[in-house]
Amino acid sequence: MTAFIEYARPTEKAALKKIKEDNNANRILALDARKLYPKYITHYKNFECTECGAPISCRALDSNSDIAPVFIEQSRSKNLHDKNCMKNPDKMNKANSNGMNRTNRHTNSREDTFKTNITNKGFTSRNNNGTSKQGNNEYNSESTEIKASLESNKGHVTTKRKVKTNLNTLAQLVHEFNYDRNTIIKTRTATIKISVLFRNIKQNKFYTERKKQKYCNIYHGKGFINKTKIEGILSIKFGSNIQINGKIESRPSFKIDEEFIQKNYPDIYDRFLSNGDELFDIYTTLPFLQNGKYINFSSFNKKEEIVCGSEEFKNNFYIY
Repeated sequence: MTAFIEYARPTEKAALKKIKEDNNANRILALDARKLYPKYITHYKNFECTECGAPISCRALDSNSDIAPVFIEQSRSKNLHDKNCMKNPDKMNKANSNGMNRTNRHTNSREDTFKTNITNKGFTSRNNNGTSKQGNNEYNSESTEIKASLESNKGHVTTKRKVKTNLNTLAQLVHEFNYDRNTIIKTRTATIKISVLFRNIKQNKFYTERKKQKYCNIYHGKGFINKTKIEGILSIKFGSNIQINGKIESRPSFKIDEEFIQKNYPDIYDRFLSNGDELFDIYTTLPFLQNGKYINFSSFNKKEEIVCGSEEFKNNFYIY
């Protein structure tokens, strides 16, 4: 499981000095880290866990990125946190189930359900207001009610709070899914476990079949990134074969601008360059599109191949 990383500590002295002067703090949100790049923070890997110093990266750190910045672990295959660190994914899972966080000393009383604005055409805007304000790995909230009761607890202050939470981007749903697959979410048509929303890429349907659906699922699977014969264009291809008309088998793929991955997913791009055989986790809401003997992905609005970099693509594609 992957725990949420709300805050990280910059490892560069200039950045630490800046946030100390401005906010009297030694940690930062991903959105605020973006504001310090590149003057005070010079590389997406220059962060660490606020408790144990495990290496942290900030995805989409550049202000020209097309997706929201988010803190992620530098290693997904190996847990680099100290075993007693409360940001250790194992510890976070335990703390979340108990409702306690040793760092903030508060009990979260979250709503029974998370809300999501996913439609039958996936995500049609960055948030409910249709703006590019997307939030990082924190959740966007339409309304937040905080009730605090202060009481002595062995020298600590305990607060109780109730927060209404909206998961308004594909990235937010992916992170919540990887953190707790039993999370209850409320879509526009149903209240379900988040695991019901996610399906294997083999269960995806073609444009014509999906057109009449009243709901939308998130399809995911392992896949590779490959160079193509066209300079600057990459192919992101799922590992699973899909049958066309019960005869032809093909692995569904996206055509992606190399610059798009390099700019928005620098961690993924670096891993791809160092190991061309590495498998990545790919997520999309977009329907299949038959392209001769190949399978690509269609826009929801028209039976044509989705364009990398379009708003619809950015809202409905995620790689982890």
